Amino acid sequence: MKIKYLELTSEKQGTIGQLYKLYRENSEIFILDEKRLMEFKCKFIYIAQKYLRSPAIIKNYELVELFVQCLDITFQDTLNFRLSVQGILKIDI
Repeated sequence: MKIKYLELTSEKQGTIGQLYKLYRENSEIFILDEKRLMEFKCKFIYIAQKYLRSPAIIKNYELVELFVQCLDITFQDTLNFRLSVQGILKIDI
């Protein structure tokens, strides 16, 4: 009975393992690979929303960092530049 309950709980709340598995499977997404990016984004958001439900098991900024780390370095640089131009990026000094 406990095993079934744990399975239901993890399906509803998610597990950190799901997120890191998705991370490992989706590294170096290139800026021109829109299909792969959108598929990854949908899966990532689905899992991330589980983690952000009360009680949150991960912070939003950690999710953002993990998402960005899946992007190709050039894509990361482009994203950071766009955010800094728009004044959204928090720069640690």
